[in-house]
Amino acid sequence: MLQWSGQFGTNTYRWEALVFLADMAYQTPGGLTQVQFNSNPRSARPAAGTLPGAVAQRAGIMNTTYFMGIRNRTQISTNWTIQQQLQFHHTSFRNPFITNYEKRQEDNVAYSGWIRWKKNGWQWQTGGEWLFNNTLLNNFQNIGGLAGQVLFKDILAARQAHAYTQLQVQLNTKWLIQTGTSINFQRYQFNRLTTP
Repeated sequence: MLQWSGQFGTNTYRWEALVFLADMAYQTPGGLTQVQFNSNPRSARPAAGTLPGAVAQRAGIMNTTYFMGIRNRTQISTNWTIQQQLQFHHTSFRNPFITNYEKRQEDNVAYSGWIRWKKNGWQWQTGGEWLFNNTLLNNFQNIGGLAGQVLFKDILAARQAHAYTQLQVQLNTKWLIQTGTSINFQRYQFNRLTTP
């Protein structure tokens, strides 16, 4: 895993950034019966019936993820502050399993921002967030750890958004009055690109 983060700016204007790359691979030997575990707890799932075992199918997880995010906070005046952030990440995922071989590509983008006013115990904040996900999901036969015939291909898409506004008043050290409202939106879309 590689990671970099940094920040720069002044008390009134600040930028922060984070970037990382994660590249992981590990074997998934599968479940064992109690008898198999007692015999050799380090063994992988053996072949059963018509299904090959975990070693023959090279069962495992390979995951590569890139993430980039940036945030800006600006103190416009003693009473007004604005913050915005944008992030993106991409995941490439492969999972040769005993019964199939999954390949997935995921792209995610998110943006959020708010503006805040504060003065003499009063605070008003309004903002929103938007999230987008697109996933290409391919499932194949697993032929000895290699992708074989296509079983299905799907595209999944998710969209979320919300906007809010909130007002609060600090009356004294014991009493805080707060009110707010929001509007929320979610949509999921599933498209199968293959027919059985």
